[in-house]
Amino acid sequence: MNRNLLFYNALIIMLTVVINACTTTTLKTEWLDKTYHEDPFKKVLIIGVFYNEEEKIIFENELAQQMVLREINAISSNTIFKEDKMLEKEMIEKALNELGIDSVLVARLVKVDEVGTYYEPQTYITGGFYNYYVQCCQNPVSSGRNIMIEIKFFQARQDKLLWSALSETILDGSFEKVTKSLIPYIIKDLHDKKLIQ
Repeated sequence: MNRNLLFYNALIIMLTVVINACTTTTLKTEWLDKTYHEDPFKKVLIIGVFYNEEEKIIFENELAQQMVLREINAISSNTIFKEDKMLEKEMIEKALNELGIDSVLVARLVKVDEVGTYYEPQTYITGGFYNYYVQCCQNPVSSGRNIMIEIKFFQARQDKLLWSALSETILDGSFEKVTKSLIPYIIKDLHDKKLIQ
């Protein structure tokens, strides 16, 4: 093998280790509906609610891509809803029915430390994925170093919350690095709880 190729491969491995060493992600809290005992869901709609449209797209697309690599059928909301605004419930329900989506994952930026100002999230009001989504859209948050993201997983048919987690990621880097650090935790936990295949 060419010496230059060996050098570049070694460099890529070292950079990956350094990037991951600068990233710490934990699931701070977690909740599961222990009464749910049906088969894993087959098709997930991913809705991200973040500070700006770019962060929403990064999160949704990366999570969908990582799920598809694990043979989980996942769809980013930005690929079916082109509006850069809060979605109407009827639009989402229509897409759920037309595309045969059986579950909805909503993720929102909750808190950012080491930033001048952020908006504290309101207490979650029950009532399904759409009420949670609307609440998320009313609480914009700035980006920063210590980032907390709340993830909720709903059964689409009955609009029922089945799993919830609050993650904390600490790193010096981009939102994309935060996302790449968090996603394996989300997928593993949903898989371990038998909510996805």
